[in-house]
This record gives sequence, structure tokens and C-alpha cells, in this order.
Amino acid sequence: MTWEIFAGLATAITAFFPILSVVLKLNRSLVSLEAAVKQLHEYMEKQSGRNHGFSERLMDHERRLVRLESEDRWDRES
Repeated sequence: MTWEIFAGLATAITAFFPILSVVLKLNRSLVSLEAAVKQLHEYMEKQSGRNHGFSERLMDHERRLVRLESEDRWDRES
């Protein structure tokens, strides 16, 4: 093995490490992003259920207001 071949292999290996470092950082970022998106999706599903519950309570409140207002109007007309 001549020194030119050794220098070529050393250069190729040295050039490989920065590329590997970037790929590993990118992979770590993608895994972290995937976990965050999954957590956000679970939170949004839970929040959607809560919103539905609030919507039901609001509709019930609206019905009660309409009933009270109609009773009040009926009392004034009498």
C-alpha cells in the first residue's frame, strides 16, 4: 500500500464523518419532531372532546335563556 492510497482512504474517511454527523443530527431532529406532532395530535383530540362538552353546555344555556325570555315576555303581555 503506497502513501497515495493511504492518503486517499484517510481523506475519504475524514470527509465521511461530517456527513455522518449531519445525517445523525437530522435524524434526531426528525424523531423529536415526530414525537412533538404525535403529542400535539393527542392534545387536539382531547381538546376537541372538551370543546364538544362546552358546546353542549352552551346550547343548553341558550335554550334556557330563550325559555326564560319567552316566559318574561308572556308575563309582560298578561
